[in-house]
Amino acid sequence: MSMQRNDTGPTNRLEIEDKVANYLQLEGYHVTKSAKIIGQSGVGHVFDMLAEADDYLIHNTIVISFALNSGKDLLGSIIFNFSNQAYDAGINQRILVIDEEIDRKVKDLARQKRVRLIDLKQIESLTKSSAPEPPAVPAKEKLVIETKEQ
Repeated sequence: MSMQRNDTGPTNRLEIEDKVANYLQLEGYHVTKSAKIIGQSGVGHVFDMLAEADDYLIHNTIVISFALNSGKDLLGSIIFNFSNQAYDAGINQRILVIDEEIDRKVKDLARQKRVRLIDLKQIESLTKSSAPEPPAVPAKEKLVIETKEQ
């Protein structure tokens, strides 16, 4: 499979960021956009999004970066740099949102660098599945009272 841009044209980054942030908030995460974290090296890293949740004993942190409209030739370096920055910041859960079809080589690099790749179709399915469903209205049942004579 060759790497090709999706056919929908340029991606609206703010719309996608909002969908991801809303989904994470529904899942119980506190979301910070353009989050700056000082890494173990002393260098400050700015991530597109930081999601944090406390589950009493466990503090869960995810960094998210958006590689939208970036071009197929840059995805490898974006994955590499994003992974290194997240590692320096001490964050193991890394998500890169992409709008490109990727080949095996890029998938392997992401797997090796422990970066989860999420494409726009996955974002759409997440946001659709997390939309609150309207409460079901119970159907009115016909009340039948039986007597001994019946």
